[in-house]
Amino acid sequence: MKKILIFFTGGIVFFICVYILARLMAWGTSLPTFSILKFMAFYVPLLLFLCFLMTRSDQLGSLLLISIALIPVLGFKVPPARIGITGLDVVTLTVTLLIIYRRYLKQELIDLFPSTLLILPICMIIPSVIFSIEPITSFLCFIRIIAFYFLLVALLHYFQDKSWRNRFFEALVFSLFLTSASVILERLTGINLSLGYHPGKITESGMIIIRRYSGFFQDPQKAAQFMACTAAYVVVLVCRGIIHERKQILFSWITLTISVIAILITATRASILAGLPLIIGTAVFFNRFRPIYKLIFTCVVVATMIALICFISPRRTIDYLLPQSARARLEHRRQAFLGRLQIWQKTWHIFKEKPITGIGLGNYQEYLMRENPTLRSLHRLGGYVPNMPESGYLKILYEGGILGALGCLFLIGGIVYSGFKIVTTKSTQRGRVLVWSTLFGLAVFMATFLTVFTISDPRNAILPLLLFLPILHLSKNRLEKEVAKKEV
Repeated sequence: MKKILIFFTGGIVFFICVYILARLMAWGTSLPTFSILKFMAFYVPLLLFLCFLMTRSDQLGSLLLISIALIPVLGFKVPPARIGITGLDVVTLTVTLLIIYRRYLKQELIDLFPSTLLILPICMIIPSVIFSIEPITSFLCFIRIIAFYFLLVALLHYFQDKSWRNRFFEALVFSLFLTSASVILERLTGINLSLGYHPGKITESGMIIIRRYSGFFQDPQKAAQFMACTAAYVVVLVCRGIIHERKQILFSWITLTISVIAILITATRASILAGLPLIIGTAVFFNRFRPIYKLIFTCVVVATMIALICFISPRRTIDYLLPQSARARLEHRRQAFLGRLQIWQKTWHIFKEKPITGIGLGNYQEYLMRENPTLRSLHRLGGYVPNMPESGYLKILYEGGILGALGCLFLIGGIVYSGFKIVTTKSTQRGRVLVWSTLFGLAVFMATFLTVFTISDPRNAILPLLLFLPILHLSKNRLEKEVAKKEV
C-alpha cells in the first residue's frame, strides 16, 4: 500500500512540475498548446515509470526489461528537441552510469570486457573521430557508441540468468507487438503516432501516390526493418520451443501474424523481400508440430498457393494478397535500384577524398552542405538534406573509412563465425536454436541495411545488440568452460 501511495503521489507531483516546465518553455514563444500537451504525454508516463522502477529490488534489470518492451515509444526527442537526444539515449546513458557505479563503487562482478569482438571495432573507429571534418559531431556519435557498448555489457550480465532471459524474450515479443499494432492503428485511423514528419511517408511510384505508415517510427523503412528482424528472431524461438508456455506461444503467434500485415502496410521493398519469406518459411517448415500435422499443414499451404496461382493467375494472386502500396513499390523496384545506383556513383568521390579514416562519424550531411552551401540554407529553413547515401554500408564506408568498415566487418564476421562454431560443435539443442534465431534476424538486418542507414535511429541501432546477445553469451560460457578444463 505504501509503494502504491508513493507511486501515485509522485505521478501527480511530477504532472504538475511538467506542466509548469512546459508553460515556462512556451513563455514568450509561439509554441502551441499541443506541444505542451505532447511534452506532458511523454514526461508523465516517464515519471510513473521511474516511480515504479524505484519499487523494484533490482532497478537495472527491471530498467532493461521495461526499456526493451517499450523500445518503439522511446524514440521521442527529449526537449529541447534540437539537441537530438531520444528517450532511448537517456536509457543507455543511465545504464552506463549504473554499470560503472555497480562495478567500481559497489565492487560487483560485472565483466566490462566480455569479448574482443566488441573492443577491436570500437578502437578502429577512433581515427575517424580524431580526423573528422566536424570533430564535435563525430565525438557525440562516439559517445553514443560507448553508451550502447555498456548497454550490451549490462544485457550480457543479466542474460546469464535463466528467469531474466525468459522475461527478455517476452519483452521482445511485446516490443514487436507494440510496433506492429501502432502501424496498423495508424493505417486504420490516420493518427500520426510518431508526432513527426518524414518525406518517405508519401512517395510516388509509377505515377501512383503512395501513403506509407510507420506507427511510432517516423521512417517506414526503419519501422519495417525493426519488425522484420525481430519477427525473424522471434519466429525461431516460438517454432523450436524456446518460448514454450501456452499463453506466451499464443501471444507470440498473434504478434507474428499482425507483424506480417504491418510490414506489408509499410510498403518497404527490402523488408518484404528479405523478411517475409524467411518468417513465413520458418513458421511453415521449422515448427515443432508432430510430423503428420506438419505434413498436413505444409500440404494445405502449398496447395492453397498453387490453387491461387493456377485458378486466379500469378498477377491477380499478387493483387489479391498484397496491398496496393506494396504492389506498386515492388513493381518499380528496378527503377528504385537504378536511382540508388546513380546516387552511389555520384557520392563515391567522398570515399576517395578520405579513404582511410573517412569524413568522420555522422558527417555525411555536413559534407554535402559544405560542398553545396545552398543546402545549408535549405536545412536552416527546415528543408530536407540527405544524411546518408541511400545505403547503410556506404555511409559506414564514407564516414568511417576503410578502418571503420573493417571494424564492422570484423564484428559481424566474428559473430557469424562464433555462431556456426557453436552449431557445429557439441552444444545443447537450446543453444543451437538461440544461434539460429540470431543468424536469421541478422540476415534480415543485413539485407535491409543495404538501402538505408537505419541505425541513425537508436531503436534500430539496438537491434544488433539484441541479436548478438545469445551468441556472445554462449561463446563466453564455452570459453570459460575451456579455461576451467585447462586449469584442472
